[in-house]
Amino acid sequence: MPRRQLSFPFVRMYCLLAGALIAGLSSHAIAQNTITVCQGCQYESINAALATAVSGDTILVEAGEYQVTQDIRLDARELTILGEIDAGGELLTTLVIDHGVRGFNVEADSTAATQLQYLRIQGAPGVPGSSKVSQRGHGMYAVGAVTVSKCIFTGLKSSRRGGAVYIQVASGDGPDFIDCLFFDNRCIDYGAATEDGDLCGGAVYMNGQDLAIILGAWTP
Repeated sequence: MPRRQLSFPFVRMYCLLAGALIAGLSSHAIAQNTITVCQGCQYESINAALATAVSGDTILVEAGEYQVTQDIRLDARELTILGEIDAGGELLTTLVIDHGVRGFNVEADSTAATQLQYLRIQGAPGVPGSSKVSQRGHGMYAVGAVTVSKCIFTGLKSSRRGGAVYIQVASGDGPDFIDCLFFDNRCIDYGAATEDGDLCGGAVYMNGQDLAIILGAWTP
């Protein structure tokens, strides 16, 4: 496939919209202060770890499935939230995002130094009722910057726009998505009128932003 490049400011996305994650994994240096999240540990959720984390910390989320029942808010602290991955490249850490919740809420003062890596961000099973559907960005709602690499977004559902990710950045940089996979995400129509009457962005919706995306041949 010939390589094509579209370059615009604010948001950069280097991702696979179908297929598998790149098998060659970059090394990751664990920060001096690492907070471990696991079932039965002192911290059993990312939000519990965030309550004590300071800029520069790594939150290591061990292999397993974690229910997310409240938004995970990313602010000005420069943090790394890291899942586990096996030798074959399979992601072992799954975040199951409850209906009516946004998995990650990226605040305006968040920067690209905050990183998410090796996470499977997955919607809760079933179709939510209209009172429980997530509003714009079931997996992530971003008004600031964050670097997301080698993550999977799947089974996420929101009302009207941005089934998996909704981006609305007034100025500065938005999120970067690098080697990420989006599949089986969708917007749900509950019959209420919208500004233009359309369902948009089953995977990603950007409100007023330009997008830089690199498309090219992929070799595992």
